Amino acid sequence: MKQTIDDVIAYLRKLFGLEESVDTILKPITKITNKLEKHEQKQNRAADRRAQAAAKAQAASAAAADAASRAAVKRAKIQETFA
Repeated sequence: MKQTIDDVIAYLRKLFGLEESVDTILKPITKITNKLEKHEQKQNRAADRRAQAAAKAQAASAAAADAASRAAVKRAKIQETFA
C-alpha cells in the first residue's frame, strides 16, 4: 500500500477536523443567521408588547372620551332642568 504525502496530509487534516467541508464553510454563516433569528424573535415580542399596550391605551382613550360625552349630556340636562 503506497501512500503519497498528499494522502497522509489529507488523513491528518481529516483526523484533526481541519478538512474543509460544507459544514465548516457554512458554520460562521449559520451562527450569524441563528443570531439574527434570535434578534428577530426578540424584536417581534417587543413589538407585540408595544402593540398590546397601544391597544389598551387606545381603548382607555375611547372609554374616557365616551365618559366625557356622557358627562356633557348629563350636565346639559341638569342645566336645562335648573335654568
